[in-house]
Amino acid sequence: MKKKNFIKLLLVFLAVVLVSSTLFFILFSYVFIIDIKSMKYNFKIEQGVLGLNGDPDYLGFGKIPPGGASEKKVTISCSQRCFVSIKIRGEKSDYITVDKNNFVLENGNETITFYASIPKDENEEGSYNGTVTFLFFKMP
Repeated sequence: MKKKNFIKLLLVFLAVVLVSSTLFFILFSYVFIIDIKSMKYNFKIEQGVLGLNGDPDYLGFGKIPPGGASEKKVTISCSQRCFVSIKIRGEKSDYITVDKNNFVLENGNETITFYASIPKDENEEGSYNGTVTFLFFKMP
């Protein structure tokens, strides 16, 4: 009898957790998030070569030799005061950094710089891709 009560109590608890987390996600997604924007990134690791890509529609760092680095500036804007969080995901995404993340953007524009830095001991040549996602949250 105690085991049945325990199982019932556990199922009720799990149902409450599931319903409350779903409601929180819905509320968070539709009330607090203003916008989500994504950009692709690409860089190529190649020995003894340095090259840039001037395409403004994505973060094209060009060709970077081991031990080398490249940077790309991006201007973001928000029509109201918002909190900006940047997520970098993809191949060798740990080589990509940004000078400003998780910050408050007042009404207007902000230019941020992305860096692709290749370690000196990297010997795996090739082309690597990923996505940078900008999350814009409402601020009081």
